[in-house]
Parts: sequence; structure tokens; C-alpha cells
Amino acid sequence: MKYIITENKLHDLITKVLTKEFPEIVEIDFGSRRVQLASKTEKFSPGDIVEVTVIKVTVDNRDKRIMFSDLKEMYSDIKKTLDSYFTLGMEEYGSPYDLELYVLEKNKKFG
Repeated sequence: MKYIITENKLHDLITKVLTKEFPEIVEIDFGSRRVQLASKTEKFSPGDIVEVTVIKVTVDNRDKRIMFSDLKEMYSDIKKTLDSYFTLGMEEYGSPYDLELYVLEKNKKFG
């Protein structure tokens, strides 16, 4: 049996999965951008333009307990989780999905 999932429903599912798997995540937003490809593959020629859905994930690190190396690992784990649940092919060249990781930190007071 196949299920048809609309893009908005997919965004809702991605949000639910990521917030369940990663409690440090405080916000997930979606955007898009156009990317011009440079290499030739079976699917693409140089100069082809791909519309990419960007998954923007914000992590709470106001208490400074997450180190930079942990953030790198979390970025990789989030990509693996998305691929295992939704087979988005984020590691493939010309993938229609990309991930951006933002970190929420306390501002330092000056003066």
C-alpha cells in the first residue's frame, strides 16, 4: 500500500520526528532556494537548476552544554534520521533537500 504525502504533511511529519528524536531542538522551519549544479550525472547536466527545500533546525544551547564537536555529530545524526524515516537522499548530489543547523546561545552583555 502506498501513501501520498503532500509537502505540508511531510513538513509536519519531519517536525514531529525531529523534535521527538532530538530534545535540544527548539524550532524547525522550512525554506527554499535554487541551486545551480556544476557536475554532470545521470540525472543532471552542468548548469541545471534544482529547487531545494531547506530544513532549518534551531538547537537550544543557552546553557553552553553542547560543544562544537557535538553539534557536528548532531548535524550528521539529523541527516541520517531524516534519511532513515523519509529517504530524502540528502547525501546525494542534486538532492532536493538540504539541512541548516542554527544554534541559540546567550548574548554577552557589554558595558
